[in-house]
Formats: sequence, structure tokens, C-alpha cells
Amino acid sequence: MSRGVAPHSVDSASALGPSRYMPRNGKGAEHVRFLPKSTISNSYGLLLTSRQMFMDTTRAVERLRASNRLVFVLDVILANDTVLWPTWLCVPATAPIIDRLEVTIRALGARPRTASRPYYFNSSGGIVSEGFNFILQHFLLVAPGKGIVVRSLVMDFSDDGVAEDVGNEAWHRWRIMHAEYEEDLPDDFVPIAPRASWAANYVNHSIAWALSMDVFTSPYAGILFERIGSIEVQTNERSLERYDLGKFLAPLAFDNPAATFQHVNPVELRLPTFWDWKENAVKARIAAGLSLCSPIEERPGHIPTLAEAQARLAHEPASVERTRRNAMQRLRRIIGLLSFGKM
Repeated sequence: MSRGVAPHSVDSASALGPSRYMPRNGKGAEHVRFLPKSTISNSYGLLLTSRQMFMDTTRAVERLRASNRLVFVLDVILANDTVLWPTWLCVPATAPIIDRLEVTIRALGARPRTASRPYYFNSSGGIVSEGFNFILQHFLLVAPGKGIVVRSLVMDFSDDGVAEDVGNEAWHRWRIMHAEYEEDLPDDFVPIAPRASWAANYVNHSIAWALSMDVFTSPYAGILFERIGSIEVQTNERSLERYDLGKFLAPLAFDNPAATFQHVNPVELRLPTFWDWKENAVKARIAAGLSLCSPIEERPGHIPTLAEAQARLAHEPASVERTRRNAMQRLRRIIGLLSFGKM
């Protein structure tokens, strides 16, 4: 299948608006610029040409699937160190399961003086990491297909075309720029245009963090376990880290409701929600033929399913309220006794 041409300028990116798709959970939509046209598979036009071309194209796609060579190719520009601009270069055919998604990330342009820092924001990885999380969710759930499963995701941060004499001093000044200046850059500071490989460590860290399914990442990271076999982060085609998500999912376990799914309330529903999600994620990976590691940590016997927990809460509000009132009465009596002793 033929491949499209990747953009080589960030000029067009500034004219594009943020994606209108809002993620189910998490953020990042405002940091991504999609082309204002839908993605059409490479095989679509051939399928409509003639009956013979339809049959030949269908057989070609079937051979790609049978030989595990159904590969999608995505180009992502980190434009002006602030927004992400994805462009599909090759979408052979729409399919529920693809063998490999190859993503090349390139950096063009430097951070504008009036832009906020893209890599540090409170305890998160910053808008760049949020943008990559959004692109993954959009790909898996929205376009170019719906409900896609990816056996292997490869993200290569490529410095191709960047001058070789960019050294450690420039990298150090780039880090200082983002670490020290949260908002506008001072007039005497010359913005540093990054190499894509410099951003790789931040995205790699955000992936490792997401797979922990802690209180910050559990709202959006679950889909990665459900629909991706493995993730490999590369810099200039050299492997930086590879994550077999089946190995991360198998031992994943929580017994403290404060440690995960903090967006779920009341607190009594958090652990049941987590274990329901994990069991469904394991089933989804098995159904899609994705890797799994054994043994798989199973739900402790004392943690009910979400439906059971909700049923219990529906029948317990009166007793919970009585317990609260009794506790308040005991507390008031203790305070009264302490006050009496001081008189």
C-alpha cells in the first residue's frame, strides 16, 4: 500500500484548531491539531474502482492480515514545542485488529515566548504527554476506525534532518527554559528548538506512569491495557524502552481505595470498580489474542463486584447514618468531659 507524504513545515499547524473529540477521561484535546478531513483507508478508492479491482484489493488485504503485516503509519510533528500535529501516512484498510502501528515523532520550531511550558505541570508530564495520551485514545476509539486493537505500537522520536552539532549545552538550556519559566519567556532568553529525542524521555516516563493505574492515571490508562499488546519507545530507531502490557496487567492489584480509581465515588465503589475493570481487561486481551502473563493476580474474596457493592450501599444508608450519628455523639461527650476537666 502506498504511503502519504509527511508535512515538513509547522506553518499549517497554526491554522488548525483543536480536536472536537473530547476524551472519555483525561485531557489533551486542546494540545492536538488534526487535519479538517476524515481519514480514508488506502484501499477504499481501489475497492470502488471495479469489481475486479475490488476482488484483488480484498485478497491483498486478507494476505496482509494472514501474514501479520497490517501496518498503519502515523507522522506526528511536535510543532513549536507546544502542540502535536498528527498526519496519517498509511492506513491500508479499516480493521478491528492491526498488527503494528508505527508512529514517527519529529520536532519543528521552538516554544513561542507567550506559550506556557509544555513538559512540567504540577505532578503531570505536561501538555505534550497529555497530547500523546489523547492521540492514542482517539486512534483506538474514533479514527481511522472504531474500537481498534493494536498488537504492537512503536513510537520513534526521530531527529532526522536536525543539525548534528546540536549538543549537550543546547539540551541543558532547553531544560532550563521549561523548568524555570512556567509562562512567558523573558526578552533576553533565546528559545531553544528541541530535538524530538529530547521529548522521548518525558513521553516514556508518562507511559510507565500510566501503566501503574494510580489515582492520577487510572481515569484514562485502562484503555491501553484493553487494546494494545506492547508499546516500544525509540529514539532514532534505537529502542529506549519496551512495555509488554500483558506483563504489567497480570500482577496489578490494589487493596487500598485511596490508591486507584479516585475519580469513582463513593469510596466503597473504588476497589470493586478496579477489579471489575481488570477482569474485563483480561477477557478483552484474551479475545483479541494479545499477550498475557501468568499468574494473574485475582480479586480478593472480600472485595465484591461493583454490582454487589452498589446493592449493599442501596440497603445500608440508614445504618451508615446511624453509625455517623453515634460517632458524633460519642465525640461530643468526649469533648464535654475534656472541657469539664479543665474547669
